Amino acid sequence: MHGIAPDRLAQAPAFAELLPRLTDVFHHTVRAQEAETRNALDRLATLAADGDHTYYTDIAHFMAGLPLPEPSTTRWTTTTDHVRSTWHTVVQARQNHLRTRN
Repeated sequence: MHGIAPDRLAQAPAFAELLPRLTDVFHHTVRAQEAETRNALDRLATLAADGDHTYYTDIAHFMAGLPLPEPSTTRWTTTTDHVRSTWHTVVQARQNHLRTRN
């Protein structure tokens, strides 16, 4: 049998649960709301703790400009530094957009 075993699939967090938490991290980071960013990171880490979705927490830390709590098990298609820089640049671009809009 190929694919994910049904019992494993039933335990996995749904994309519909993970994406809103990642969006929360992005939103609070853009707004420079440090406590809220950390709370959103904690909620995301809890959801992604199954091991198959830890890259979500990596991305969230990269966006927030925070170090990873432990070495990542994610194998990126490019360097980790490049991925970190890319995600942090997305946050900075949004911050710049909001600054120049007002």
